[in-house]
Amino acid sequence: MAEPISAYPPSVAAPGIDLGAGPAYRRGVVRLLLGLVGFALIYLAMLIGCAAAMLVAVESAWREPGLWPVAIIVTLMFGPLLSFLLRGLVQRPGLSEAALTIDVHDHPRLQEFVAQLARDAGAPTPGQISLSVGVNAAMVRGHSTLASLVGGRCELIVGLGLVNVLDLREFKAALAHELGHFAQSSTRVGQWAHRVTIVLRGIVLERTRFDARLARGRAAKHGLVRTLAEVLSVGVRGARGVLASLLARIMHLNRALARELEFNADLHAVALCGSDPLVAALWGAQRGALAMNAAIGALTELAKHGVFTEDLYAHHQLRLEQLDERLAGARGPMLHALREPYRWGRRLHFPPGETPAEVMRYSHPSYRDREANAKQCYVAADQTPQPSAWTLFEPGPQLRRELTLRAYAQLGLTPDPAQLQPAAEVEVRLTEELAERRQGAHHHGFYDNRVVNPGPIDALLAELEAQPPTTEQLQVDVEPWRGPALAAFMAAWRETEAKLERPQQLERAQAERAAQLVEAHAGDRAVFRWLWHRASPRQREELVERHRFSSFVQGQIIALNAHHGRVAALFASVDAREYELASHAPLELLDALDALHRDLASSLALARDVALPELRNLETGGSLAAALLADPLIEALAHEAPLRPWLQQFMAQVTGIHGRLRTLYYKNLGQLLALQDRIDPFEPEPETEPEPENPPDQST
Repeated sequence: MAEPISAYPPSVAAPGIDLGAGPAYRRGVVRLLLGLVGFALIYLAMLIGCAAAMLVAVESAWREPGLWPVAIIVTLMFGPLLSFLLRGLVQRPGLSEAALTIDVHDHPRLQEFVAQLARDAGAPTPGQISLSVGVNAAMVRGHSTLASLVGGRCELIVGLGLVNVLDLREFKAALAHELGHFAQSSTRVGQWAHRVTIVLRGIVLERTRFDARLARGRAAKHGLVRTLAEVLSVGVRGARGVLASLLARIMHLNRALARELEFNADLHAVALCGSDPLVAALWGAQRGALAMNAAIGALTELAKHGVFTEDLYAHHQLRLEQLDERLAGARGPMLHALREPYRWGRRLHFPPGETPAEVMRYSHPSYRDREANAKQCYVAADQTPQPSAWTLFEPGPQLRRELTLRAYAQLGLTPDPAQLQPAAEVEVRLTEELAERRQGAHHHGFYDNRVVNPGPIDALLAELEAQPPTTEQLQVDVEPWRGPALAAFMAAWRETEAKLERPQQLERAQAERAAQLVEAHAGDRAVFRWLWHRASPRQREELVERHRFSSFVQGQIIALNAHHGRVAALFASVDAREYELASHAPLELLDALDALHRDLASSLALARDVALPELRNLETGGSLAAALLADPLIEALAHEAPLRPWLQQFMAQVTGIHGRLRTLYYKNLGQLLALQDRIDPFEPEPETEPEPENPPDQST
């Protein structure tokens, strides 16, 4: 076992950093505490009321035995209600629950690193260190909600994705931020109030097995059970409604305080590490999050073919190396800031007004605001190159393998450990999978993000066979959709796309796009006719097969997109979690879900007769329906069925089918374009030598 780490990045001297609570922070704490006191009084009154009702009923029954039936009914009603009010106090925090607890003695360098950092920060040393999958870090107190409110040992949760992208100095800054939340006594009241708010949100809004059991009770055949469940549901909904209205106000107050807490924790990191290591950690973590999303997305596609990796983080590192290439054509100031290397100094790197995705559990101030806060009193730091944060962990594949399995579990996948393959082999499969969808540069993006529509294939074939056009006619028709002419069309297409993002030009841009789509479909028709004319009989057969498959899959995607818009709009205006049974939900939501289920069932029935063309990692000739959904489609929603469990399963199936359709479409499109290039090979324009600006003297 290795010795404890000796290369702990040196801390800096930062006498100008004020770590005390500022006026804005104190005002936020006072307002939030007042709101919490009011909430606590009402909550306590509900608890006492439930307990008192049961106590009075039982005492009355002891004095008058004839009242025992009433006492039992009261207990059956108020006992579960009391359980509902208390249940959140014993739940384990969600992030902690998903983490893998490690024995710090197996990683002495990490143990010493964290202990030294806690001493430098003046924060409690974490009693436990756990690892999560993503690019994040968090410090939580206790193993339950109650422990997090009244104290208990701290647990440090580190995302292994964060370890994969930061060096030791940046990693120290990221952890110093988390420890900073627990460091200063002047901010502990605010931290406690903030944790209470998060706890209350879970108690009020989250649905658990209690709600599922209550829903089953309302659907029970026994009349007494059903009646008690209905009455109890009224009480739960009433309690939840009162608490939710109070919580909405408290959450508003908490958002302002949370912003100040993030700034204060950042200053703790600056005081220990300097301004630049913290900002560099933010930059690296955001890039790491984008790379992690890409890695997980790619591995999810391979998992559909039964291919699983043993090391997510090897693929994460490769996606990180490819990130600049992916961001090269991206628009937007935030993406530009992530593409440009972070340079140490007082100059601000992040653009104004950009709020990043949730990374490292930050969701309030923008990165620009956090960087300005960190550099308001600029603290220089040593720039000596540091090794990767991986040096804190003992070498070996076990941790990476364990977290990879947890990543698959979060995706709803449970591969057997024996199915895991070496990352290098999986990467080869992944490269082949992605290469199949790649479109040549000579297509200029003509087939991206639009419906490819040459028209009804049968009508086209009948026309071509009845009146075969001449080569000259076909060449005239196809010429605008090749080479420089196609490049010019796509340049105009992209100009219109930019106009669609400007409200003042929207109406005109929409008319332009409609006209361009008509032209593009005429181009699809011209290209098909030209390819049919040049193709061999075997190539014609494949051309028709792939166009038929593409047309069917496109139609299903368009239909699901239409349903998605309607259902998403309803979910935006209606919180489905408020309705335990389907019969309680609004009719418009039930109608939308019923129409979606009906059309999805019809689509799957049609897909059974559609054969898969030749595609990588798929059985040629197999049923499209089997490739879209391995398990049977869930039954239609019954009138008295619990709504939330059904929704979770059904929407997971809808999302899976939609994603699978898109994957199959782009795989087939890539093969179709490869066939097109075999039939009509691309010949680049010959390059001409530019005339020199100062021609040599010909007389010499």
